[in-house]
Amino acid sequence: MILGGRKIAIQRPGTSPDGQGGHAKSWITQATERGRLRPASGREQRTAGQDQAAVTHVAYLRKGADVKIGDRLLLDALVVWVLAVREPGTAGGHLEIDASELQTG
Repeated sequence: MILGGRKIAIQRPGTSPDGQGGHAKSWITQATERGRLRPASGREQRTAGQDQAAVTHVAYLRKGADVKIGDRLLLDALVVWVLAVREPGTAGGHLEIDASELQTG
């Protein structure tokens, strides 16, 4: 499988100094990998009077990429949350990552 040449940042929740002796929760970039991301499905809903769309995606990254459930992936302005990571039994040696995003409007 050809993964593509788009840069996808893998981020993990963590803490960083807040400049006042404490720590703030933040997303820390673990790595930037080349890969691709495609939409898989979507559904619209209305919550608390606000229109929303839940969109699932599948990301394809190289085998061995450090990505885990609970991480988030960034591709340009798109942010998706990792739901599952699997290694399909193909000769190409890649990971398939199920992810989701919530669009509001």
